[in-house]
Amino acid sequence: AEEKIRQQSEQLRLLYEASQRLNQTLDRDEIHQALCEFMSANTPNDGFVISAFDPETQLITCRAFWMDGKWLDVSGFPSIPLEAEGKGTQSIVIRSGQPLLIPDFQAQLKTARNSYSVNAETNAIESEVPAEEEDVTRSALIVPLKLGNRVTGVIQVMSYRLNAFTENQLKLLEALALHISSAEQNALLFSQVQTELNERTQAEEKIKSQLDELQRWQHVMLGREDRVQV
Repeated sequence: AEEKIRQQSEQLRLLYEASQRLNQTLDRDEIHQALCEFMSANTPNDGFVISAFDPETQLITCRAFWMDGKWLDVSGFPSIPLEAEGKGTQSIVIRSGQPLLIPDFQAQLKTARNSYSVNAETNAIESEVPAEEEDVTRSALIVPLKLGNRVTGVIQVMSYRLNAFTENQLKLLEALALHISSAEQNALLFSQVQTELNERTQAEEKIKSQLDELQRWQHVMLGREDRVQV
């Protein structure tokens, strides 16, 4: 009992530190790194994915992928369609808005219409994984990212072992997801403001350049008129 209390206290401390760090940054990479460090300290995970969901296109897009101790380049990853009711893994969480603990991920994948895996060495997307493959997701935690009651994406934590996760770890990830959603939204708004400011600055510089050119042209024309009058 004392060991359980100690572990819970340590988890709460890490959760508090992670939330404090998330509240202090407007950088998406730092947000993802904070999540990575938190999950590595609290779960036996081999990788995790942060995905965004667009309700208009009904597409799920990978935003960040950490696997086997490194960050993968997700710029070439394809968006995947939201599965039908009751199918898929991320799709179930997005539709229900509820977290999901999957003790046997490969069995769960059989309900999906589309499934994809990532080769850690080549960073390539593969539609099928050989049954004898060792480094394959065998259990997972999946929690929704929400703004209010709207699901904006999911966090998926994966392990190469069956039954690697507990309900307590699911609750911890769910608690952290609240801070992740808020931090990512703040980072997005900050990025949008920065983009607008840059566009406004460029527009102002263009107008100033045009005014300067107009003034030079006027001076030239006035100079010509003076020479004609003389």
